[in-house]
Amino acid sequence: MSNRMEKQGEIKPEFVKQVVPNISDLEVYLLAERKQAVHEVTAERSEHILESHPEAKTLLFLLPDLVESPDFTQRNSRPYTVRFYKFYHELVVGNRTLHNKYLMCPVRLNVDLPSGYKHSIITFYLLRKPMEGEITWQKN
Repeated sequence: MSNRMEKQGEIKPEFVKQVVPNISDLEVYLLAERKQAVHEVTAERSEHILESHPEAKTLLFLLPDLVESPDFTQRNSRPYTVRFYKFYHELVVGNRTLHNKYLMCPVRLNVDLPSGYKHSIITFYLLRKPMEGEITWQKN
């Protein structure tokens, strides 16, 4: 990954309004962190994703679609954080084909953070089934 902030898309207010009713800035970034008023990809978060979830490197291209067009969203246990889910019947990861998996990423919404922070994707990975929690939005 590059050593800069990477915009992944824009969330729709309806995806997060049950967690944060009045949200204005809708841009979502991968691993954004404020450093001297500049948002950068942090080495620590990059290492976490790639070491903990090695399949992530080959699935990065799916993040924009996940945050802009999820199948459903879910309240996370952490404040101002929403999990975004998308179901895939078939995914090619490296030389393997996986079936019936959810791609999930928690998005930390910029609500109580200092000015200059953006909504940030904390991590992302594949799941066999969704985590437990309140569904806050679902595609029709």
